[in-house]
Amino acid sequence: MVKTNELLAVIDASGMKKQFLAKELGISIPTFWRKIRGLTEFKPSEIARLSELLGIGSLKERDRLFF
Repeated sequence: MVKTNELLAVIDASGMKKQFLAKELGISIPTFWRKIRGLTEFKPSEIARLSELLGIGSLKERDRLFF
């Protein structure tokens, strides 16, 4: 399950807009928010891309945020 507050903190620290991230993932803004809130799950490919965009380099950090 996504750690919403921690993921939002990483996104905010990155300086990237959520709209940009949603576009890069190929999903709509409402879908992005549903995934951030844990209402639906991120696909493995979305987790990989989002981690790349946000500079989450370690698997431990990625797993802490998304699983």
